[in-house]
Amino acid sequence: MPLTLCLVVLGRYVDRLEFLDILLGDRPPLTPVESFYQRFLAGDADEAQDHAELPLKERSLSSYYDEVALKGLQLAANDAERGVIGQRHLERVRNTIEGLIRELAEHEDQDPSSLDTQPAGTPRDQRGIPSNAAPEDCPHRSALSAPWQGAAPVLCLAGKGPLDEAASAMLAQLLGKHGLGARVTRYDAASREAINALEVTGTVMICISYLDIRGSPSHLRYLLQRLKRRAPGVPVRRIVASRR
Repeated sequence: MPLTLCLVVLGRYVDRLEFLDILLGDRPPLTPVESFYQRFLAGDADEAQDHAELPLKERSLSSYYDEVALKGLQLAANDAERGVIGQRHLERVRNTIEGLIRELAEHEDQDPSSLDTQPAGTPRDQRGIPSNAAPEDCPHRSALSAPWQGAAPVLCLAGKGPLDEAASAMLAQLLGKHGLGARVTRYDAASREAINALEVTGTVMICISYLDIRGSPSHLRYLLQRLKRRAPGVPVRRIVASRR
């Protein structure tokens, strides 16, 4: 048996020799999520977009956001919480992900293989619906009740975390691709000082996006109270990418 193969096997099954598997093996040293984080930490917008374009050839946009982008942002948020990365690097990650979301606006939220099966001229708000989805799961916009047909019936409110606004932007973009108008609002817009000025006209639902939330933090409890007073009768949904 070749000596190199023996070293790779040792590195794969002996923790202290793992570096041998990384150096000599054929497995990538970084997972897709870690690779995503590395590019965004470096602020390399072109590399970040190139990193996204490859998986999007085989999966939907929502799948990429869910399985790669959000998990990569969780790594950044966790490192920021632990003090591993400073404000300058965090701002670089934030700016890069905002740019990527804008660049990916033209991608449909559908598996590329199923796009070819839809007839030419399909309206944009009907594209992106999986071919195996039932009509009641993804109704056409005209079939929705009048309030849901407004310009932005969904208010995507960012959580308190430093990168939660990016998660809200992803949600708003995906909702738009399925025919639901949405707008993104910063967490500060719902603070005690600003809540009375929060625009809720035409809002049918409020979605609060968190990359990570632990326990039942008091700031979330008071935020929900303020939102219910500002928009009585409007349902509020919490969307958490990771629970611990």
